[in-house]
Amino acid sequence: MARIELRDCAILIQDGLSGGANVAETTPNAADTDTDINTVNLNSTDADLVPVGARFTVNTANNTLTYTVTERTGTNEIQTINIDQTASSGNFTLNFDGQVTSNLLWNAANAAVASALEGLSTIGANNVTVTGGPGPDSDWLITFTGNLAETDCNMIVGANVDLDAGNVVITETTKGGISPVTNIVFTPAWGANVPSQGDVITFIPQRLKVKIGEGNLTWTESKEYEYLLDRGDLDTVREGDEQPVDVSLEFVYEYITTETDKDITPVDAIKQVGEATEWVSSSADLCEPYAIDMVVIHCLPCGTDQDEKASLTDFRWESLEYDLGEATIAVSGRCNVSQVTVNRGDYTTECTELLA
Repeated sequence: MARIELRDCAILIQDGLSGGANVAETTPNAADTDTDINTVNLNSTDADLVPVGARFTVNTANNTLTYTVTERTGTNEIQTINIDQTASSGNFTLNFDGQVTSNLLWNAANAAVASALEGLSTIGANNVTVTGGPGPDSDWLITFTGNLAETDCNMIVGANVDLDAGNVVITETTKGGISPVTNIVFTPAWGANVPSQGDVITFIPQRLKVKIGEGNLTWTESKEYEYLLDRGDLDTVREGDEQPVDVSLEFVYEYITTETDKDITPVDAIKQVGEATEWVSSSADLCEPYAIDMVVIHCLPCGTDQDEKASLTDFRWESLEYDLGEATIAVSGRCNVSQVTVNRGDYTTECTELLA
């Protein structure tokens, strides 16, 4: 073992994301940086919402790359407007969030319906598309796009002005929202070992990479013993209750890498706030208070000694201190484990990536 110098360490702050999905593209290509996905099932409270920042692998033969999600596409709301097929004259109106269109003919062209809806201040230009019509022979399909894309929109309300038959019936065909995610953009490109339709995507934790400039990380492992006496003399020793690991981290960081364009600080990740609100607790029980994992990798700059990785799992902060004058952050708390897992070996690949 060599002396551990913090300047040769990187700290990973990561969540507990896991789960999977399937590649839904018919013919993926090596240069592709996006793919349609389906059967998304994550261990989060919203099981089909893929976070921006999620990392994943794919089970394609010989594909050993790790990818990071940089964008996602959810589902656009679709509402269907139906008029009785026996209608042959008259007008109707559409109301969205209190704004009402001018009269629309019983067999209005798609473009006329789109123009009327986009003329409402509650919708606006380029925020809907209309297909399927004209009615009453064919229902109008209203797809919310633009500023209303991937949004759970309020229902359009139809009103009969003077239709000669039937009423205006509007139904929600597809509920809009960012969940379920149907397409992801990622980095890097698929590369040489291109997946096939149906290949399994496995999601792994989101993370921050923190390069420490100055500071220190300490942890304390404790044991509790019960010393039993025999007629006043020490006799038997029994192990008492397990004790959580106490952790203290104080640092000035040189830089932080998030692997996406999200502005996430270590404090955001530790507290699950800001752009880290979609981080998933590292606890196996999501009913427990939010927790993260911290992994410290010590990378030897030279010599023949081994690199070292220490994993501090299920950490919950209990105290955060900020010193603006010294530009330091100090956090302390405990891990829901009785000891830190330490492994030694050759972590050249990870060290090259983390300390580049």
